[in-house]
Amino acid sequence: MKSINIKVLRTFKNNFSLFSGTILLSMLIALFVTACLSVGSTITDTVQGIMDGQNIESCEFVLLNDLDNPEEVEQKFNAEIDDIQYYDDENGDKTLRVFKENSKVDKPYVTDGDNLSNEDEIMINRDYAKNNDLAIGDKIDVNGTTFTICGFYLRPDYMYMLKSGSDPYVNKDNFGIAMVTEKAFEAHFTDFKKAYSAVFKEADYDNDFTISFREYLNEHYTILSYTSADSNVRITTANSLGEGVVRMVYTYSPVIYILIMGFLIVTLTRVMKCERKNIGIMLSFGYTKREIAVSYMKLVSIVSLIGSIIGTVIGILVTPALTNFYAADLIMPKINYEINIAGIVVAVVVPLILMTAAAYIYISRALRTDAVMLLRNTYTKKSSAKGGKAFSHSNANTAFKYNFRLILRNKLRYFVFLVGNFIAACLILMGIIIGCTINHVLDDQEKFVNSYEYSYRMKSVHYDYTGEGEAMLSASLETKDTGGSLAVTGIQDDSQYLTFQLKDGGDADISNGFYISYCASVFYDIQTGDTVTLIDPASLEEYQVKIDGVLDINKERAIYCSTENAAKLLGYENGAYNVVISDDPIHFDEGDLSTTVRSSNIVSTLKELFKPLMQTIYVIVALGAIMGIVVISMVSKLTTDENTSNIVMLKIFGYKRREIASMVFGLNKYFAIIGYLAALPVMMMLCKMMCISEIENYGLYMKVYFPWYYMLLTFVVYFAVFLLTQFWAQRKINSIPTIAEQRE
Repeated sequence: MKSINIKVLRTFKNNFSLFSGTILLSMLIALFVTACLSVGSTITDTVQGIMDGQNIESCEFVLLNDLDNPEEVEQKFNAEIDDIQYYDDENGDKTLRVFKENSKVDKPYVTDGDNLSNEDEIMINRDYAKNNDLAIGDKIDVNGTTFTICGFYLRPDYMYMLKSGSDPYVNKDNFGIAMVTEKAFEAHFTDFKKAYSAVFKEADYDNDFTISFREYLNEHYTILSYTSADSNVRITTANSLGEGVVRMVYTYSPVIYILIMGFLIVTLTRVMKCERKNIGIMLSFGYTKREIAVSYMKLVSIVSLIGSIIGTVIGILVTPALTNFYAADLIMPKINYEINIAGIVVAVVVPLILMTAAAYIYISRALRTDAVMLLRNTYTKKSSAKGGKAFSHSNANTAFKYNFRLILRNKLRYFVFLVGNFIAACLILMGIIIGCTINHVLDDQEKFVNSYEYSYRMKSVHYDYTGEGEAMLSASLETKDTGGSLAVTGIQDDSQYLTFQLKDGGDADISNGFYISYCASVFYDIQTGDTVTLIDPASLEEYQVKIDGVLDINKERAIYCSTENAAKLLGYENGAYNVVISDDPIHFDEGDLSTTVRSSNIVSTLKELFKPLMQTIYVIVALGAIMGIVVISMVSKLTTDENTSNIVMLKIFGYKRREIASMVFGLNKYFAIIGYLAALPVMMMLCKMMCISEIENYGLYMKVYFPWYYMLLTFVVYFAVFLLTQFWAQRKINSIPTIAEQRE
């Protein structure tokens, strides 16, 4: 058995170049699996550990009347309730949200330095401090009072730190959170905002329980707003980030595993052709077919383990950098990077099992050949014989006949070649389609940027606005079927800022109906004529709205109507408003104003929002190009090695290298073209699904934009990479030693 093991090592050494493609693909998939699972588990465990340890809220609500007896409510619903008091200290574009120290729900987590001990101390989040050149021990002026930074901290409900739940992205430069002692807050921050957070101790509380809780609060205290943890973007985004990274493994790895197994079988086919005589000799020496099959399984195991181990090590090394990249938008403590043991097992064991199983099945079938035929090397497949007679009576040129017969003799190889080109084209197209779509969003600002500059939202509903600008009435509701948010916005009939076009053409008569944005229509699958049931998250009151048309608006999940219809629907009198829009700044009392949004900031906001996605796109395109290069190079090498004798004869007959390359590789370009054409509709459909799924994250619908000239340019680049790679692989034709072959 020792000698057969030596034979395995010698075979691996002699055919290393053939196995290098399989090793490289195994390395890439191991790197991908190890890194993604480690990054996903690191982010998930870190976020979940903070949220569980700091008693993350189950819901947050604002009441018209203060909760005068919270202990009674806590006992009745087996909950913990904490009041949230905060003050927004605004300095130009920067806002520091100062919280009163709390100890029951959403408890603060100290990341650096010390906790609060004196009234003149303040804690802020680390990212805001870093981006504004602040350090522990520095003095900071907040609302006219000087505090000393004693440490950095985070809140579990602000790990994805949006200033408002409706904001599209995190701005760590201009928004931060801080905390002072209860005495300091009461002394220096009188004009504060107040809400409540609650944690339900029942682990399996259901929707009926939360409904009864909300009904009780609304009956006794009147709910102004209510947000469950499942609807809180700050919480759900942080919770789902790690799961999204892990989900990529289950989405993409099966396809790559199939490609690797196909590539392995193609490589083994070539190796087994070279090893026929050796196998015949081993059979004549008394080795059983099972022993021979196991020996080649060991060979495949070596190939699998080399690629998987190298990829796993690289995956472990890049885990910290990838974790920081994916968690860049989260406010995190100092991360203890985890190496996902299950990920390592999957990365190493799964390809090992799949590849050895595929090898055993293939080799066992190959060993059915008689030993004498193997020794004589006279075995020929029927398909190969048929392939050799194809077009024998045709007037087609010699190069076409030769290349076509080559394909018929190696159907599996060219099938893998086609699949490899298809996957490479898919990755390249995915990156470029999403990139074009994002750039189109940034260029076509009219559909994503408001026609007015300032938007002022009031804390409560007012009546009969007579100032500058234009009043609107807006309410954030929930769809009964899905529980997703859907705003109802009433605008003036003769609005000077807003005009709407229907998706199918023509002007929309907002004064006589309810119209849904295209963004919401796509996300919720709501069409013209549908009736939508909406629920007020505070009062639980239901509203029936019949949709009269779909507007050509790709931002905001909203239903638009006149202010009169909005007031009637929501139960207000005519003249009600809670939003004012204007081209010029308007002064409002701070006590009345909730938020102010400037439209000029939206473009820069979108650019920052898409920056991480664009970086991911570059990686996807690079992976597609690498995979294409590997597949083209290795299939070209296998074809060249298998046709060495024929190439020698063609050289003797006077054929030039270019003519020989045309005969051996002439039809390969059609596989590349078919792969691209097959990938194009698949990726257009997949990218559309991705854009729909991202509406919730980005708050807008990015309609897939991939015009014909980009399709053509992408194909030119893709095909140029194919031709250059194949041209490089064809150089081996020149190195085939004609004289040496003649002597043999």
